[in-house]
Amino acid sequence: MVRSRFLSPCNLILVLPLIAVLSLHVGPQHFSRVEAAGGISLRPPFDGTYRLTSFFDHHYPNYGADNEITIYDGESVADCSPHCYQGHPGIDWSMGTGTPILAAADGIVRARTQSSTGYGWRIVIEHGNGYHTLYAHLSGFNVTLNQRVSAGDVIGWSGDTGDGPAHLHFGVYRGPCLDANGLVYEHNATDPFGWRGSYPDPLLNSPAPWLRHIATCLWRSRDEDSISCADTIVEDAGAGSVAFPSANWQVSNRGNGYHMFYRSNTATQYDYHTWSTSAISNPLRPGPCKVYVFVPEDPDVGGNPLSQQVTYQLWTASGWQQAGPVNQSANVNRWVLLGTYWITRSVSAGMWAYTGETAGMRWVTADALKWRQYHVYLPLVLNNYPPCVSSYGSLITNGAFSTGDATGWRVNRSNGPDPIVQPYAGYEYGAWMGRYNSNQDQMYQFVCPAAPADYAMFAFSWWMSTAETSTTRDYDFLYVRTRDTNGNLLQTVKTITNRSTPKEQWYREYLDLRAYAGQTIRISFEATTDGSLPTNFWIDEVSFFVADW
Repeated sequence: MVRSRFLSPCNLILVLPLIAVLSLHVGPQHFSRVEAAGGISLRPPFDGTYRLTSFFDHHYPNYGADNEITIYDGESVADCSPHCYQGHPGIDWSMGTGTPILAAADGIVRARTQSSTGYGWRIVIEHGNGYHTLYAHLSGFNVTLNQRVSAGDVIGWSGDTGDGPAHLHFGVYRGPCLDANGLVYEHNATDPFGWRGSYPDPLLNSPAPWLRHIATCLWRSRDEDSISCADTIVEDAGAGSVAFPSANWQVSNRGNGYHMFYRSNTATQYDYHTWSTSAISNPLRPGPCKVYVFVPEDPDVGGNPLSQQVTYQLWTASGWQQAGPVNQSANVNRWVLLGTYWITRSVSAGMWAYTGETAGMRWVTADALKWRQYHVYLPLVLNNYPPCVSSYGSLITNGAFSTGDATGWRVNRSNGPDPIVQPYAGYEYGAWMGRYNSNQDQMYQFVCPAAPADYAMFAFSWWMSTAETSTTRDYDFLYVRTRDTNGNLLQTVKTITNRSTPKEQWYREYLDLRAYAGQTIRISFEATTDGSLPTNFWIDEVSFFVADW
């Protein structure tokens, strides 16, 4: 399959208080938005590295055959059999039978089922914050029903269900995933890799209402993990990745994400493969970055072993630097660290078929390359604004309020004892503004969209309920505004009132802010209420994505 892939750079549950006025619903009860609040932080369900062979299908993850597969980076294809397929509601990793499978997060075992069909031997863990995880096609169990487990505990061992080859199917669900008979169903399935496409997640408009949400990256970010939300990955043969000359490179389905390139080593540096992040929307920023290469399996075409000394060239802030050599023969199915480099926003890499070994005697393989960069957002750093660094990519910090508080935001409330960020719908978090009578709320961040910008889309989801009964007069207001660094009003880009529609359902707004490219501005939400009959404004999934195509 030809694609570019990249990961994108997750809470004690409280009960929402009720305001005793009429029959007012103060909090949204159904979740249908453009990016899921995290609420959980997952470690990989295994140690080490294994080859990813099947993605979550964002088009319709219910094993539906709709002739389209949409990967989390936004790429859609007709089919990529046999390893990835239409309607897949989880992630598959290839691994031999007997590999230890680990709990991805703390929780309680809610299902431990032996079956020779479907998902085969499987375990379901409930995580106490609305999420469940599924581990399928196992060969053995290491837990009992209703046992409490911690992240990293061995819960079983990989296997197959008779249709081979052995692999782990891993599923994540934003809510229950078991029916009344204890069988797995695909309601609430989500993608732990998140959504990184340049358009709204297709899950938002899924044919199945119970799937309507947007996925967010749920992987924790640690150096020891082979999967991380801090990763930007460029696959072989995808956008920004080219093999030259193409006639000399062959393809195999034994690579990470199904596809890989390979060829025999050469006596010259003429044949090479390149990767670049310039063709994808990526979150890289100038600064230190770890760079890894994935070494795939032997292409299994007979003859040559893998090379023992493949070198790479990396574009950095200091120009081209050589990395390696990498012993591909000794690092099959592993992410190999090439080093830490100071990078610019768009980075490139290359590898040559020339290895210095006897020409024609070794295979050279080209697969995925990833750049791992941790973005640390702390209130102490934000207090240094303005100024901030002009940037492309995602500019809003904690727009999903997945920290369970207002980390990354500056918040003011004139009346009312409770913090603005509150839980709702059991396991989601949002900004609950207005709410109290005679109240003024403000919540804002400084952002610095880079110039030039072909795309600068500001988006957020809102939900409103009110005790006001007037159909002709506005009493309570939520303003979405841009301000300069001194707080002076630049523009009111959206006004929501007690008479706005729709009421008591989530609505997604998209606003073009290209006019502010190259400027430091505040993105500000400001609520004002009168002295009686409160109105509740909920804000969630705030994003501001800037790109220069």
